[in-house]
Amino acid sequence: MPIPRRSIQATTKRSGARSRALKKAPTSRARKGERLLLTCAPIMSLYAMESLAQTLYGMMLTDPEGRYYQVVAVRTDEQARKIYGRCREMYEAAPYMFAPVSEIPTWIRRGDERIGKRAVTKDSLGNTVDGEITAILKYGNGTEKIEVKQGTTTVWADPATVNIL
Repeated sequence: MPIPRRSIQATTKRSGARSRALKKAPTSRARKGERLLLTCAPIMSLYAMESLAQTLYGMMLTDPEGRYYQVVAVRTDEQARKIYGRCREMYEAAPYMFAPVSEIPTWIRRGDERIGKRAVTKDSLGNTVDGEITAILKYGNGTEKIEVKQGTTTVWADPATVNIL
């Protein structure tokens, strides 16, 4: 009579040195909303690992799709020798100036009575800019910025500092 296949036979519990070799080491995983930032070598001390984790706070990252992220919280897993970070997505508001995605303003370029009117304000150097209102940015918290253009000069100003003529 033929012997039944191994897959059909009842599995038996293994014991001894062989079963200990088959057990996997506990692995550490990133929690929800975290990214793996670094995996440290076993030779690195825990003090150096903590010091490195502190320097990563505030760091800017770029993912493969080209989105920007900023590290806002860091967690170290000493047993697995890994450093995880909680990141928030950022957008490039101007060259080398980043803002959180949650604060993306709404652009208003028409439909507001102030657009197209003449306005006077001051730029960051204190020079007077006498131009036309071309756009308004409305933020989620209710604040606004007004764009005043005079020739090639563009100024973004608070509504309180803009005199509409």
